[in-house]
Amino acid sequence: MYRHCKDDSWLTTEAKFQGTTVTEFTAAQRYIIAVYFTVVTMTTTGYGEITPVNSYGFLTVIATILVGIIVFSYALSVLAATLVNHDAPKYDCIAIHISNKRMVY
Repeated sequence: MYRHCKDDSWLTTEAKFQGTTVTEFTAAQRYIIAVYFTVVTMTTTGYGEITPVNSYGFLTVIATILVGIIVFSYALSVLAATLVNHDAPKYDCIAIHISNKRMVY
């Protein structure tokens, strides 16, 4: 199964998740677990005491984290746009006044 690993490597003997060794998982399960740990690590969510126990749980956590990132990013962008454009109406009035008085700016 693991061509590049010896039979007594850490991957085949000690890498366990929920009491099951890594070699007992299918390729799809290993991929889902890898994506889960990648997403949790890169988003600095943390592993916590409550962890998923099957593929559906891992996929649910991944989806929840990604949706949370999207919602947070959108809310932050709306807040930033609101703060940046807060003074825009005031400057529009000034521009209209300048154009009405035919001032050069």
